[in-house]
Amino acid sequence: MRSIIGLLAALLVLPVSYSRLPPSPTRRLASIIYEKVIACATRYPHVDAYKWSSDHSEFVRVYVYRPPIYQIYLMHQRFAPPSAPDCGFESIAQLCRSSYDNVSYGKEMNETKTFVVERFWYEKREYGHSYSHKNETVEAKLFKCQDYIRAEEPSVPEGSWSDRLSTASVSSGKCKSEGDWIRTAKHECGATPTHFNLGAKCGDRAEYLEIIFVCDAPKNTTIFEAGKEFLEHREEYFHNSQFAVLQRYAELAEKLMEASAKNKTESVEIYKRKLAKVSSTVADTIRDAHNLTSLSTVQRNSKIQDISRDYDSRQRLFARAKYAIRNIAIERSEELFHLAVTLLSNGTIEQKIGFDVASMRFMGAATLIHDMMSYDKPRAITYSPGLFLSGLSKLRSSGTFSRAERTFD
Repeated sequence: MRSIIGLLAALLVLPVSYSRLPPSPTRRLASIIYEKVIACATRYPHVDAYKWSSDHSEFVRVYVYRPPIYQIYLMHQRFAPPSAPDCGFESIAQLCRSSYDNVSYGKEMNETKTFVVERFWYEKREYGHSYSHKNETVEAKLFKCQDYIRAEEPSVPEGSWSDRLSTASVSSGKCKSEGDWIRTAKHECGATPTHFNLGAKCGDRAEYLEIIFVCDAPKNTTIFEAGKEFLEHREEYFHNSQFAVLQRYAELAEKLMEASAKNKTESVEIYKRKLAKVSSTVADTIRDAHNLTSLSTVQRNSKIQDISRDYDSRQRLFARAKYAIRNIAIERSEELFHLAVTLLSNGTIEQKIGFDVASMRFMGAATLIHDMMSYDKPRAITYSPGLFLSGLSKLRSSGTFSRAERTFD
């Protein structure tokens, strides 16, 4: 009997053990050969693209283009496809940068790959219209994504400043000539840069994905401008508004607990409603204090606010990240208030009024923080649950978060 139980246990464990076995030599070799490879197939008017997945040891689809008639059909299926129309140099370069970390463009390999795809077509019938489909094979060209080689950081004399402009982090970003980059840098600088270095060359083309320039013109990209006296007044106003609400909350909480202890049902309901109302105004009180002062402290700079450009700037990205951190600090202020309420009510009031005082929201700053942390090393940007926390951890370790919670210099 014991031997049978042992055999059954071994059989149950076998699939798990088997799944943890290392990949076969053939799969390991394939992962080496196809590492950072894009496959692209054109079957007019369709375009399909794939990237190599090391986890699955196979190519997985990352992109599909359909002509307008198919887009209409797919929209009915709640699917919105992207719209790059070919397997040309720029399209492959964008696919490389969106699929893999630290790459710039794709170089065609002397190899093709066969894929099975689903073909749709539109038919007009006597009693309406219909869509049909069938499987067919296509030959895809393979492209090896090349490493992203950064521009060298120039020395910056005292009184000057530098910025890095790049199209790599922009979904529709393209390679630009030296002349185009110089004109772009001049626009950002406000004058002709005193020095510049180009980086991330696009293959044999005389084009690049980034420029780092030095500028001696006045810097006009600071969005937080406020004097020390104004900031001190802001802090006083901000805290006083919270203390006033907290004091009102304390008074109502005490009355609620007294009424509850004396089983005064009607009074309990009245104080519960009043407490819920005060709780709902906490966020407004905090945000109003921030909004009132930010209207006076935030310099509206068109260069920073413009998000429609075909390139990004290190200076602009850092400014946007500071703004995102400020929003995090506002959320933290709300949470600190609710923690104070929890201590005040001995952890029971939130149960009485049905309000979760432990909730914490960070207003979607994950992407900006991730961009700021990875800007010097182009990455394929994907969202994961741990993304925000990892970025926040780095900010805390660098001291940026604690400084941002109080003022922005």
